[in-house]
Amino acid sequence: MPDGAAVLQSYVEGTSKKKRSFDLVSYDTGLELRDSHDEEVDPARAEFDASFFERSVLVQRLKLNTLPKAVKTHFEQVGEVLIADVLRRPSGKSLGIAIVEYAEPEAAKEALEKLQDTELEKAKIYVLPNKRRLERDPKPSKVVYLEHLPRIMTAADLRYLGEKFGKVLAAEKVLGKDGRTIRAGLIKFCSSSDATKAAKMLDERMLNGFVISAKLD
Repeated sequence: MPDGAAVLQSYVEGTSKKKRSFDLVSYDTGLELRDSHDEEVDPARAEFDASFFERSVLVQRLKLNTLPKAVKTHFEQVGEVLIADVLRRPSGKSLGIAIVEYAEPEAAKEALEKLQDTELEKAKIYVLPNKRRLERDPKPSKVVYLEHLPRIMTAADLRYLGEKFGKVLAAEKVLGKDGRTIRAGLIKFCSSSDATKAAKMLDERMLNGFVISAKLD
């Protein structure tokens, strides 16, 4: 992997007035994915928690007008819900998908058993385990390294993508030895928690026909 410090340059606001509309989709569901929630993450939980995947479930088939509060209330039937996120398109339209994070892994297991095929606002929902994994980094990083990006993607596009997950300090395409881009890029966030969230949500997702990879640098 290229040295992030050597290739990451400061991004100047306004270098590209035109923002391309990139479709970010789940490799498993074929649906565009954007992390959007009404509740702020508790600062005490800002650092990545390796048990997140054991404590969370993926919810599908929601009504498009279902709000995070309704999802949280429904899933509190089996345990304490920390966060309920409804995923949305860049336009703001709901995907009918949510991620629910519990305080305890036992509650997530119970949700898979007891809330499967239950009705939420007259829609029968489908509950799946959240299987993605991300290794704990002993030194929390603020930089996300992405590979297998569409060749037409620019630094401005990378910044726009990163801003879906938090405040971005800089974004840059990675150059090879010949000075050409190698379908890779770096996004530097203001906080390590936003970087961790971006890496988790972007890894193995499909972006304009390409399955990209993302990890902390």
